[in-house]
Amino acid sequence: MPSSQSEECVSLGMNEIQKQGVIRMVLRAFLGLGILLGGSATWAQPTEQHGCVQAKLGSMQRSRLWNESGLGRAAALNRGADAYDIHYYRFDLNVTTASTALSGNVLFRAIVLQGAMDTFWFELRSFLTIDSVVFNGQRYLGSQLIRAGEVVKFPLNQTLPTGSNLECRVFYGGTPSGTGFFAGVTSAASSTWGVRATWTLSEPFGAPDWFPCKQDLWDKIDSVDFVGSCTNPNKVASNGLLFSTQALPNNRSRFEWRTRYPQAFYLIAFAVAPYTEYLNYARPVPGDSVLIQHWVYNANNSSGQSCLNFWLTNLNQTPDMLERFSRQWIAYPFRVEKYGHMMAPLGGGMEHQTMSTMGSFSTDLVSHELAHQWFGDLVTCATWSDIWLNEGWASYGEYLYRQAALGQSSANSWMTSAQSSARSVTNASVYVPAGADENRIFNFALTYKKGACVLHMLRHELGDTVFFRAARQYLLGRQHAVATTDEFRQYLEAGSGVNLQPFFQDWVYGQGHPTYSLSWNQSGNNLWVQVNQAVTTPSVTPTFRNKIPIRLTFSNTGIPAHTLWLQPGTSVQAYTVSGTISTFSLDPDQILLKGSSTATRNNNLTGCRATDSTFALQGCVAVVGPRGRIFTSSGTFVDTLRNVGGCDSLLIQQVSLSSACVALVGDSACQGGNASLRLQSNPRTAVIAWQIRLVGDLGSFGPPVGGWVDSFWGPLQWSGNTGAWTISWSGSPRATNGSSLLGLSLTTMGTLGSLRLDTAAGAHWVQSTGIPLPPIQSLQAQGNQGLIIRPCGQGPTLSGRVSYDRTPPLYLQGAICRLRRLGTAQVVAVDTTDSMGNYQFTVPQGGGGDFVLEVSPLSPWGGVNASDALQVARYFGGGITWTPLRIRSGDVNNNFVTNGTDALLISRRLTGLISTFAVADWVIEPAQFTWNGLGSIQLDWVVLCAGDVNGSYQPSNSTSRVGSSAGNAQNRRTP
Repeated sequence: MPSSQSEECVSLGMNEIQKQGVIRMVLRAFLGLGILLGGSATWAQPTEQHGCVQAKLGSMQRSRLWNESGLGRAAALNRGADAYDIHYYRFDLNVTTASTALSGNVLFRAIVLQGAMDTFWFELRSFLTIDSVVFNGQRYLGSQLIRAGEVVKFPLNQTLPTGSNLECRVFYGGTPSGTGFFAGVTSAASSTWGVRATWTLSEPFGAPDWFPCKQDLWDKIDSVDFVGSCTNPNKVASNGLLFSTQALPNNRSRFEWRTRYPQAFYLIAFAVAPYTEYLNYARPVPGDSVLIQHWVYNANNSSGQSCLNFWLTNLNQTPDMLERFSRQWIAYPFRVEKYGHMMAPLGGGMEHQTMSTMGSFSTDLVSHELAHQWFGDLVTCATWSDIWLNEGWASYGEYLYRQAALGQSSANSWMTSAQSSARSVTNASVYVPAGADENRIFNFALTYKKGACVLHMLRHELGDTVFFRAARQYLLGRQHAVATTDEFRQYLEAGSGVNLQPFFQDWVYGQGHPTYSLSWNQSGNNLWVQVNQAVTTPSVTPTFRNKIPIRLTFSNTGIPAHTLWLQPGTSVQAYTVSGTISTFSLDPDQILLKGSSTATRNNNLTGCRATDSTFALQGCVAVVGPRGRIFTSSGTFVDTLRNVGGCDSLLIQQVSLSSACVALVGDSACQGGNASLRLQSNPRTAVIAWQIRLVGDLGSFGPPVGGWVDSFWGPLQWSGNTGAWTISWSGSPRATNGSSLLGLSLTTMGTLGSLRLDTAAGAHWVQSTGIPLPPIQSLQAQGNQGLIIRPCGQGPTLSGRVSYDRTPPLYLQGAICRLRRLGTAQVVAVDTTDSMGNYQFTVPQGGGGDFVLEVSPLSPWGGVNASDALQVARYFGGGITWTPLRIRSGDVNNNFVTNGTDALLISRRLTGLISTFAVADWVIEPAQFTWNGLGSIQLDWVVLCAGDVNGSYQPSNSTSRVGSSAGNAQNRRTP
């Protein structure tokens, strides 16, 4: 079904003059206040989470860095690339298949972004002759224009202030003379099909070869109308939907195409040739279909076979590809219009938005250009340095389609070839240095193939679920905007909780690849592995810090093969296995980009005692309660709780059972602090398999390091000859009621003389005042995820997170969450969010029912600036679309309509003419819901300051660290 955003985009293009007139009216009122003029403007630095006009202000510096770094294209004259924001183009061109010659006019409309504009400029190559330019109704003859290289400039009769609308129509013509694959316009014949075609290809620097433009990746054009006229029987293809076809005198025809999706300047395109049309449909979402429009040559080859029939099988793969990519990522982003192909005799393809230009239709090429519609068109690289985000993803789309539709063997063949290509260049990075030319930007080995290999490794580093979920969040968060490499990394980190900076430093910004040499040995149940690596470019990337997969198979009947992920580093790693290893395979699934690597057995390799990651504890439950009292469900432990050197320690003596488990209660002093545990064994001969859990008192699990996870498992190894282990972490488990559980489960093999568990000084794990701790209900083994401690009576929970409306989100610490019964003033529960924005309630006394949940962020109002006022004006004029929360944030006069009055009120508060809004400083609505108390539910809260419609504010109590909130997500709320 069409989205509301798409409908508004259509409306914008059809009523542009009227809507922009509204914006002009509002902005003129702003100018009377003096807040948007020249150097006195108080523009906020744009956040990199938004692709609106304000975010484009930040691209000026990026554009200058690129242009002034030696590229030689408009280095001195292309200043202020963001002085205006283009939102509409209309092309009316005469084109031909005989040559690259074109003539006609191009109109574009824009809005002045910053400063007073007294000179206007655009880019157009000197081999195109300009007859005249009409700017805001004023005609400038070609002789009045200043042309220096590709830049065209002329002084304005009237200075335009920030927020002014402008309209420029350029009448021009000529024969573009660009050559090679990256020429802006090319005309050539197809030797196979015996026809001529003319087509455009503007990426990266070819757009000025054929139309007046501003080469700014951050400035996406909201709407484009393309009208092309040519001689029959040729047809003109372009972006979007074919709106009309008109017969003209002298055996000519006119084709009008319209698109209402934002697109980067280099994705605007046309092709002209003798085409025939073939249609089919994809259904990426239930009840909706997407038109797929193929324009191929209306011609036969030397064997008499038509072009359509020759490629028909491949063309018919397109709907399946589109549906599979929609399921893998998000629904096809331009489905209100179409996807299509326009054929041209080029060596490859080009992902023009909604209408790719294709030289042929091999499976890999079709899937590559289609994948670009998500990665490259919907989300565009912010600079040409980040081009691997476009091409690496599109190349990986080839692999993904093969894997899903053609089988793993076909995908493996593709990956083998890609890795071979990626290994061929070892002296350059995937990330393109500023100032590079077209050949470096589109380096096949680095940008395409190594980019895909990096994504493949990231997928397995994080796991399919996390990786593809983060990719979807990236597409949704940056849709119709641009993204940098660092922003992409941040989305992956937000979705996984994993620090990926070392990985990106090695694989994206670094050079070359590693070659691994693994040694391993087995003695009984102990497996030791040592990893060594040699790198191709040690001066740039001395080591690669990714995980390394090995696969073990066993000679014992009934023991399945097991994949083990090794950590990087040269120290001996120890593992416990339950059978005799028959094969030890390094990276058998071709995940890693590496040289010819080996894994050999070394019978002399030994190391520390290993841990067992699959054991199950049976028949033992022990809880150390307040004041050191021991409660057990089997066996009797003789224990002493004492203070040693400012530390609390637990000594377990004379353990006659073969297994033991321990739980400690910690008070509120532990929360958020740093602590460590030391576990000692005597005699040294004891071999211990172990588990450890850091558990909140309501059953929420956290690891020793980093954010929240569902469970934690880690190696516990001998330290030298002392027979001791030390486990350290920062950020103790969250404890709603002021207490936490530390669960430690042990299984012995041999005689366990004694165990001693110490905490660091100042981390008190015994509640001196005594907090009732419910008895442990059960310790349940869940495969090799280990045991989960669940206190009795925990029951269902209401939980979630509170965050500020930014991407990645900013979680609010210390926000007060109140739960009260609907229709009463009775607050039945209160919780304060932790450092990750988490809150949690159990079923209140009296059971389920109808409730209201209220949130107080406890941070001062802020974040509002002149760019918010401009955004409100643009929203009122139809220039942008918003989420409901942003609409309510913009309604500062609280009359349920966001309009120009709200924009003026924001400007008045900025200048101090008013001190408050009619609406509260924080846009938060209570949630009314029914909770029967029988199952857990989750409500995540997203909040904004009134007027901060661009989400630029960073509250003082916020953090961007990410983990998983407690409970299972069943409901989400964005007020």
